[in-house]
Amino acid sequence: MLFFTKFKYYHYKTRNIMKKYLITALLLLTACGPQIGVLGSTHTHQDLLIMINGEKYSLSKPQFMVKAKEVHVESMDGDAIHVHATGVTLGHFFKTLGMKLDDECFKTREVKYCSQENKKVSVYVNGELLPGAQDYVMQDLDKILVVYGAEDDAQVAEYLPLVTDKAKIESGVGKTMKLG
Repeated sequence: MLFFTKFKYYHYKTRNIMKKYLITALLLLTACGPQIGVLGSTHTHQDLLIMINGEKYSLSKPQFMVKAKEVHVESMDGDAIHVHATGVTLGHFFKTLGMKLDDECFKTREVKYCSQENKKVSVYVNGELLPGAQDYVMQDLDKILVVYGAEDDAQVAEYLPLVTDKAKIESGVGKTMKLG
């Protein structure tokens, strides 16, 4: 009888510990945000412009080309992002390039630009200011503007039309036909 009682106690204790581990694992998974889907689960394109202290920061360099299969820039064109898996965030895209984006800082491979008294990091998606942009799951034809500097609303409004329309062409929406 003593063995049976101890067994029930250990079984009960082990079961409760396993429940705690399972609950913790589930919480961690949901806290991590969207999960990246299977390669090929989507094929979308986004336009991107990065402005740092009033100057364009170009991703049209060999060191940025096709750094990950699920999201990348390609063909020496850093203006159009190619997404090949669902759940890809803007933060993940920059991470694949060896960069980092959050509400306070934008870190390129060379320099870390952080919000200060008169300068800040701002991200606009389709013309709207987007706090927490690092967690934003990119959608087809998004127009993304990353700004670091002392720009006011009027200056940002001047940058927005400079975001290209290359994503439309890449997605087949902006194709033109020659007639005759």
